[in-house]
This record gives sequence, structure tokens and C-alpha cells, in this order.
Amino acid sequence: MCVAAMKAAITEFEVAIAPPPHDGRAESDETQQLARLLAALDGLAVAYHATKTTRADADHPHAPRSNYKQLRSELGATFPSFGLYAVVTPLPDPDTEILMGDAIDDLSDIAGELREVGWRLRNTTAEDAAWTFRFGFEHHWGRHLADVRSYLHFVLFGC
Repeated sequence: MCVAAMKAAITEFEVAIAPPPHDGRAESDETQQLARLLAALDGLAVAYHATKTTRADADHPHAPRSNYKQLRSELGATFPSFGLYAVVTPLPDPDTEILMGDAIDDLSDIAGELREVGWRLRNTTAEDAAWTFRFGFEHHWGRHLADVRSYLHFVLFGC
């Protein structure tokens, strides 16, 4: 298991979503912030693949839940240009419905679950944290990561 890669990726993500200094940043600063976020999302995906599967251990305490409304509010202030975007299930079905994704919701869900992983690193075991990290990626926040990463790629590169 590569706990160091997981920890580093979570730290990079937290840095990337932190509010920038209030110094009247220019457009190029915003572009750099978005590029940093894109790289942090890639780092989380790489860390998932570097972290080996462990077994769930029900003996550990439950982590406190993050305050979704507060996270959403903070991230909305940090990324005021983020909004809704189209999402299509990548299945070869001509009747596939076009849905709407929400970049702030994506980041809020990712951040909330990664903060739980951080809590587990500090309060339970590395194996428990790794299991939570991998389970969350496979069953929830990994889909948010893929969707918001695609959105960011389009915002940054126009394709």
C-alpha cells in the first residue's frame, strides 16, 4: 500500500481548493489555479492506483461528517466561475439522456470524502484510511473526479 502517495495527493488537492489570496488576481492567476486543480485531480487518480486494496475493518469509529453546505459555500467562493455542465453516460446507447453535472457539488463531495480519509489517517489506521480512499473512489467520488476533470479540461483548453 502506498499511503505516502495517498497523503500527498490529498494534500495537493486541499492546496488546490484553498481560497487564493485576495490580491486582485489576474486572469492568468485564475488559469494557474485551475491548472493546479486539474493536476491535483490527476494526482488523486494516480494515488488510487498506487494504493493497494485492503480489507474493511468495522472495529474503527465512524469519522465525523463534513458540513456539505459549508464546503459548497467555501468552494463556490473560491471558484465563482464554476457552474453546471453536460454529462452523458459513456455507453453506446443512442437514447442516452443528457444530464447536468455541478462542478461545485463535485468538488464538495470529493473534499468531504477526502477529509474523512484524512481523519482516518490521524485517528485509526493507514489500512482503514486506504480502504476508505479506495472505496470512495470506486463508489462515489471517483465519478465526480472524472466528471469535473472533463469539465476543467474543457474550461482550460476548449476541447
